[in-house]
Amino acid sequence: MKVLLFDGSNVQDSFFSSLNDLICDIVKKKKCEIETLNIKNMNIGYCLGCFGCWTKTPGICLINDEGREIPKKMVNSDLLIYLNPITFGGYSSTLKKALDRCIPVLLPFFRKVNGEVHHKMRYDKYPDILAIGVINKRNDILEKIFRNLINRNSINMNANINVVRIVEYNEDFIKIERDISDVFDEVIK
Repeated sequence: MKVLLFDGSNVQDSFFSSLNDLICDIVKKKKCEIETLNIKNMNIGYCLGCFGCWTKTPGICLINDEGREIPKKMVNSDLLIYLNPITFGGYSSTLKKALDRCIPVLLPFFRKVNGEVHHKMRYDKYPDILAIGVINKRNDILEKIFRNLINRNSINMNANINVVRIVEYNEDFIKIERDISDVFDEVIK
């Protein structure tokens, strides 16, 4: 199984670095390949909303930077992991910028899913999604918003499985390791 980890932390932070290392160790113990995208260190421009990736260069963003490679890596993975500091119930600005650049994996046409309108898929296979949200202090409303966001984005990205785990900033790493290891048993086929 190929795993792609999106590290959406905004700044150098020892907790996020340790959490990233922990996730990589767990994935390797499960005999899976893992690649980490430390997004804050990548040269990624913001999506311009020009839709050139649909009309001028189908499947390829017009912006020629490191963000152009993210959709390729995404569709060639079996599992995406979003490591994300929950911001107002959503993605960090760092992760959001990278995910916005993934619109080329979809088509500009529509389909109905459970009575809702969603984009058609460009490819036959899409990865499952595991979101690990980090929150400063437990907050039921923000956690519910984040879970809903992941669920809705998973429908758009045609993910068969989406799992969300929320950890508190500076939570005990033994507990986090046990929980994340259990999650991998859920998502790894």
